[in-house]
Amino acid sequence: IRSSLLLLLSNIPLPLFSKANHRHNFQIRITPLSNNNTIMFVSGFMVPIKDVLKCEASSTVKDVLNLMMNWQVSSLVIVLEDKPTGIITKTDMCWCYQNGIALETQIGDVMPWTAGLKKILVTADKDTAAKFFEKHNVHHALVVDSNDKPVGLISALDIAKEVAKDSRAWPYNRHEDGKAHPIDAH
Repeated sequence: IRSSLLLLLSNIPLPLFSKANHRHNFQIRITPLSNNNTIMFVSGFMVPIKDVLKCEASSTVKDVLNLMMNWQVSSLVIVLEDKPTGIITKTDMCWCYQNGIALETQIGDVMPWTAGLKKILVTADKDTAAKFFEKHNVHHALVVDSNDKPVGLISALDIAKEVAKDSRAWPYNRHEDGKAHPIDAH
């Protein structure tokens, strides 16, 4: 049965298409391979740099917490003179709480915000991005182009969402039993 399903799947043509994301105004880019598999590039599901929330190293812990809670995000990019120098996350905020850091304390005073900014190329595919997060033990990375110019931000959750979408991809849906079933033609 499995080999029949693989044979059936391998004969399904996958056209090039674009799909607008409702939250962000950008296009998803999918490239077919010769064996009809597809590669989803980071550029297709990252948050574009213009939509990334940022803070200064002089921002207070309270400022960062308020931004995260009000915008319901798990990270902010720390900038110095408009250049990204770090990423602060909810995990960092938990560390501040656990260590009794005052809400008025500047972010630059509590963490090495200029060190360890993880970057991934915009041309990386989602599997490469997942391996990158595993290797570096991080959940967020700045997306850069070939000239090291920031173009977006990606999180492990973004990758998980794409994997979940893959499992629901046409012409098959993943059901509660975990198996792929054809979509009803109704």
